Amino acid sequence: MAKVTYADTIRPSFGIQFPKELFKYTAGQLECVLSEEELMAKPPEELSSIVALLEEQPAAAIKDPLEWGWILESWERCNQLWPEAKSQVIFGGNRSSKTSYAGALILDVMRKIPEAMTYSLQTNEERSIKINQTYVWDWLPERLKKYGKKKGENFNLNWTQKNGFAGDVCIVPPELPGAQKGSSCFFKNYSQYHNNQQAFEGLKGHLIHWDEEIPHKLFETLFARLGDYHGKMLGTVTTLQGYTPLIMDLLKGAETLEVRYAPLVGKELPILQKCKTWPDTYIHYWWTQDNPFIDAEEIVRAYVNRPVADKMARIYGIPARSQHNKFPKFSREVNVVKHEEIPFIEDPNEKVTRYFVTDPGGSKPWVAIWAGIVESGDIYIYREFPDFGNYGEWAIPHQTPSGQSLGKAGSAQKPMGFGFREWKNMFEGLEHGEEILIRWVDPSFSRQKITKESGQSDILEEMAAVDFHLVPAPWGDVESGQAKLNDILSWDDTKPFSETNSPKLYISECCENTIQSMLEYTGVSKMEHWKDFVDTVRYLVTSGSNYVEGKGAEAYGGGGY
Repeated sequence: MAKVTYADTIRPSFGIQFPKELFKYTAGQLECVLSEEELMAKPPEELSSIVALLEEQPAAAIKDPLEWGWILESWERCNQLWPEAKSQVIFGGNRSSKTSYAGALILDVMRKIPEAMTYSLQTNEERSIKINQTYVWDWLPERLKKYGKKKGENFNLNWTQKNGFAGDVCIVPPELPGAQKGSSCFFKNYSQYHNNQQAFEGLKGHLIHWDEEIPHKLFETLFARLGDYHGKMLGTVTTLQGYTPLIMDLLKGAETLEVRYAPLVGKELPILQKCKTWPDTYIHYWWTQDNPFIDAEEIVRAYVNRPVADKMARIYGIPARSQHNKFPKFSREVNVVKHEEIPFIEDPNEKVTRYFVTDPGGSKPWVAIWAGIVESGDIYIYREFPDFGNYGEWAIPHQTPSGQSLGKAGSAQKPMGFGFREWKNMFEGLEHGEEILIRWVDPSFSRQKITKESGQSDILEEMAAVDFHLVPAPWGDVESGQAKLNDILSWDDTKPFSETNSPKLYISECCENTIQSMLEYTGVSKMEHWKDFVDTVRYLVTSGSNYVEGKGAEAYGGGGY
């Protein structure tokens, strides 16, 4: 049995970093950006190095792209994370170089690991040939492209522009010590998976690359197949479909590690996150304007006056919304804020009026949110129950056979068996003595009759009996409430975000179940699992809740009104 080389024992390293302060590409030609005066002011050895790069790099890169090809800072960030990252997903804007990086990484792994097994997946065979297979071919050294024989017992370099690699596999000759077989890259596509899901069972590899959005279940399957070789997974996605089930799964609760200011939207945006739902998985955002090999300014200019959702996806690689979502202007990047940056959390002396809203369940836990409204009228939802961190997901992305995105119950919907006093104690325990002006409740459910030995009662009476006073939210049709919600989410998203151009509703990053519900809710059915948290937000904004100077109403009983 051949010795197994684990993927985490190597370090990806290839190419030379593109010196954007020195060079630019114009119509595919490398040019120096420095003036003649600036060049002449350089020390002789530095000037000589610049001239050598300008004159020699293009020819050297043709002979050996992995040795002399340009790479970008974003590529290096991925390479540096290789030892600790089991999976890395690159969300890229248009032409952000993500698939080119994947081709280089695949070949680097193939040249460093004896008999390496790698895979490159695409949506269908045609796109695999045009994109994935072409990029791998482009990164091959010239000596391999011109190899004497195109096929042999332990290699396959037979490639044509029309048909890609023969048999959909690239195998480089075994040149590493101890290698009897060549390192391989197998090209597969999601159409094969849809036709026969068993086609991907048993697959194992040092590196698995998937381009554009992979089926959610296939992602789960491949992630579990990385153990044999301590393998790595790389995803490269343009997030034009918004918050699909896979992207929602990757992003829910993600920790933002690095941010960067984006002038087009007037906000800091994440450029590196760590996934909470999949171990050792990192998410990168690559911007179109960072690719020096294209006319990025022309692409960016085309989206200057487009809605923020288009800018986010096309330029910054950030998914903006679900396709059928009822709240098209709600997004993580605009409406989700760091918990510690909420004004009255950051400064406990900040004036705020607090509200509690609940949607009681039958057998399910009661859903609740806490909101604070500041003097400007901005609304901040700062706590939820059940919260994602302690109880898990309230709902999981799921489509019915007819294509309706209703979601399905998550772990947070598990019955808790609480009585009325236990709900009071739970909610007040989370508040730590906060002064709540009004506690709103679902107006329909709160008046449903409860039969007791002593007669009939309802939730309002039962909660009042334990000194927890609820007020029914105003009656109103659901669509009017949704319209009110969209009204406070409204802003001119063709212009940069600013104090005078911004929505009125924000949600703490800690309220992941509320965030997911706002992103996923379609309103197509009363059975939709995203409905509960959305209903609490709807009750809040239709109740006339606003900032009240001073106490406004006496708070007692742990925050009743």
